[in-house]
Amino acid sequence: MGEPLRVLQLEDSPDDAELIRHELIRAGFDPATTVVDEPEAFEAALADRPDVVIADYQLPRFDALEALRIARARWPDLPFLVVSGAVGEEKIVACMREGADDVLMKDRLARLGPAVRRTIADRHLRGEHQATGERLRESEERFRQLIAASPLAIVAVDTGGIVRVWNPAAERVFGWSAAEAVGRPLMPVDEASREESEAIRRGIMDGSAGEVKGVEIVRRRKDGTSVELALYSAPLHDASGRVTGLVSLLEDIGDRHRREKQQRELGAAMEHAPDTIVVTDAARAITWVNPAFEAITQWSRGETVGRTPRILHSGKQDAAFYASLWKTISTGVVWHGR
Repeated sequence: MGEPLRVLQLEDSPDDAELIRHELIRAGFDPATTVVDEPEAFEAALADRPDVVIADYQLPRFDALEALRIARARWPDLPFLVVSGAVGEEKIVACMREGADDVLMKDRLARLGPAVRRTIADRHLRGEHQATGERLRESEERFRQLIAASPLAIVAVDTGGIVRVWNPAAERVFGWSAAEAVGRPLMPVDEASREESEAIRRGIMDGSAGEVKGVEIVRRRKDGTSVELALYSAPLHDASGRVTGLVSLLEDIGDRHRREKQQRELGAAMEHAPDTIVVTDAARAITWVNPAFEAITQWSRGETVGRTPRILHSGKQDAAFYASLWKTISTGVVWHGR
């Protein structure tokens, strides 16, 4: 049993149709052939996609060029061969220009089997390449969308330090647009930070620094002000493993530093406050007391943390007093009382 092959043949000569079928069998195929000689029948037969179309160049009501246009409109990648008894060079060129995969003479049909096999293989390979290209384009588009949507600044440079990627978050952090930044050296690097920046870049490029994770740096914005950043950077490689540049994620940590400073200042103020301060969790367990509390109550921080304020119960207030106190502060309202 030969290799199954569904053939749509455009031919008005039964003898020639049988000759072509016999040649396909001789080449190792098991052809299931549909023979038509009119446009309507040809279009109808295309509905069930054949493996290959083999068309005589000239028929009374139809020709190969018209059939080729119809076939390409329906199935752009369908293998299509023209077989003719006599056809000039101009007609061969016309067929190939319209997208025929090959043109053969009926008196040289020994080429038919190899031509069919080669054409089907070429079309299959071309389809795989197209599918791979489409998947690659989809992957690149998803990658572009991820970069554009990132809340962190993403900057990529080549081995010469020229910016190749500058996402919207980088525009917001530094003030330069992508149009201003891409294709130029890193503009946030001023003279004060140039040596540090070059040392980081060289270390990543030559592998001595590995990946840079969370290194705090200071760079400048377009308006000349400074911005505090956490730098995460790694090398970029091509398919052969050669380093082609580096990509950096930069987090603006100025706000975080300001919040941390405020927290330190608040902590210092609470530590040195002359009044007692007690902090509890939602379950009313004490989590922190200040030195003034320890001095006034004679309860140490170690003795109070984890316990409830009931340890301070004097007996002068009833249960309703404490219920009102907890209800008030549990709703986020400041309680006042003695």
